[in-house]
Amino acid sequence: MVPAYTLDYYGLAAIYCSPVIGALLCIPLGHYLFDFIGKLWAKRHNGVIAPEARLIPIWIVLPLKIAGYNMIGVTVQRHLNLWILIVGWGMHNLSTVLTTSAVAAYLIDCYPEASGESAAWLNFSRTLAGFILGYVQLNWAHSAGTEVEYGIQSAIMGGAFLFFVVPLTFFGSRIRKIQGPLKFKTN
Repeated sequence: MVPAYTLDYYGLAAIYCSPVIGALLCIPLGHYLFDFIGKLWAKRHNGVIAPEARLIPIWIVLPLKIAGYNMIGVTVQRHLNLWILIVGWGMHNLSTVLTTSAVAAYLIDCYPEASGESAAWLNFSRTLAGFILGYVQLNWAHSAGTEVEYGIQSAIMGGAFLFFVVPLTFFGSRIRKIQGPLKFKTN
């Protein structure tokens, strides 16, 4: 595999700054998006914000996440302009931080008595998946190409959305009632 880009200092700086800029843009965007959705939900549900309202931002940012991921794969495979890669990486990082924040808010709202455990399991699963993917990704890119690799990963994200987020958005309250309260000692 031939390196796709010979980066000068500006290109290298842009590659390193792209995820940081995506994360920094997430702060005001997430703040206003979460507030807007919360107010809208409360207005339509007699002033009550259910935990399921925390999942609505994922519906909005998932297309951005998939588009950013596919921009990365296509750009590297076809050796397109470096700035497409940089923008795709920033889009992916922004949407990843927003998605993680939405899932964390949902879990904490659902299980306030287990907020520490929820945060720990969320961070553990994210970190584990990141390390596993790091070991698999290079060989996968060599054998299938980055366009196929990132396309499959985008399909997995879409499948996870359909399998987890959609049912929890509509049936999360019923599932929690069936499950019952958490029964572990917190003292």
